[in-house]
Amino acid sequence: MVGGNEYLSEMARKHGAPRTLTIPTPIDMNRYTEKGRGPSPSVRIGWIGGASTLFYLEQLHPVLREVCRSAQGAEVMVVSDAFPDWRDVPVARKPWSYEEEIQDLHSFDVGIMPLTDDAWARGKCGFKLLQYMAVGLPVICSPVGVNAEMVRNGINGFLARTSDDWVRYLRLLVQDPGMRLRLGEAARRTVTERYSLDLCAQRLASSLREAAGLGP
Repeated sequence: MVGGNEYLSEMARKHGAPRTLTIPTPIDMNRYTEKGRGPSPSVRIGWIGGASTLFYLEQLHPVLREVCRSAQGAEVMVVSDAFPDWRDVPVARKPWSYEEEIQDLHSFDVGIMPLTDDAWARGKCGFKLLQYMAVGLPVICSPVGVNAEMVRNGINGFLARTSDDWVRYLRLLVQDPGMRLRLGEAARRTVTERYSLDLCAQRLASSLREAAGLGP
């Protein structure tokens, strides 16, 4: 059996699958190309996801309201099949489509992934976070589950534990394009070196060959 993170793999081992292998959710770096860099009249704080996970974003409403009020040109962009009904936050709404997903990610300046700290969230594999990082976005996320493994605080993104953390880190990234560039480049390197499709496929193939007695 294969688990997408160690939390899931350990659950499988406890319930009758002792040889479970952990292979993280992979990212096709040929598809997730790096975003271009250049001046922009606004700074977009981006979130991508489905209606079933929108409640995670809803929890950041007060934070995003405060940041957008205090930072000129900041706005929130939501790519989804459902959208928050906020009248006090500038929100750009874009229906998700596979064909335009990369273009939409490139339009973000910062990627966010808030979570609650519970068993369900700890089982998540961080795909949203990897999408942001793969295209070269700096990220801010809740330090829940694999998020805390993917993000090194202040190196390739920020781990926000409290509302004050979210406000502070968002303001830093909104106001400092150099920091956005530096963290975004480090984020893309992280995905290339640890979560790329080629790397994960090689590891899976090697494990299957070994399980079949064909050697590594």
